[in-house]
Amino acid sequence: MEQFGFGKAVSGGTPVTEDEIRKMRIDDLLTLRESFSKPKQKKSDDPVDQRVSEELDFAKRLLEIIEAEIEARGMPASTVKKLERVEDMLEDLSDIVESDDKCESVKAAKSEDLSRRMQRSDLYGKNPICD
Repeated sequence: MEQFGFGKAVSGGTPVTEDEIRKMRIDDLLTLRESFSKPKQKKSDDPVDQRVSEELDFAKRLLEIIEAEIEARGMPASTVKKLERVEDMLEDLSDIVESDDKCESVKAAKSEDLSRRMQRSDLYGKNPICD
C-alpha cells in the first residue's frame, strides 16, 4: 500500500498509509493542514484588497490545474517550472495585497526576486515602496 510522507507531521515521523489517513480524526487532519500553512499576517480591512487577493488565489488555482494537465501530457520540465514560478508570484502578490502591513509582506515574500523588484526605487532613485 502506498505511504504518504506528508502524514509524518501528525504521526510523529512515521509514514502513514492511505487507510490510516482515512481513519484520522478531523483534529489530526486540521493539525496536519496547519503544519503546512504559512504564518498568519494581519489582514487589510480594505474590501478591495481582500477581493483582489481572492482573485489572485483563484488565478493560482487555475494555473495549478493547467500545470497538472501539462505534466500529464509530458511537457518539458522547464515549462512546468515556469508555471510554478508564476503560481508562487501570484501567492506572494495575494499575500501582499491582503496584508495590513504591505511592506512586511513584501519583505517576507517567498520569491526573493519579487521582493527585490517590489522594493526597488524608480529609475530616478526615488519612490521606494518600503524604506
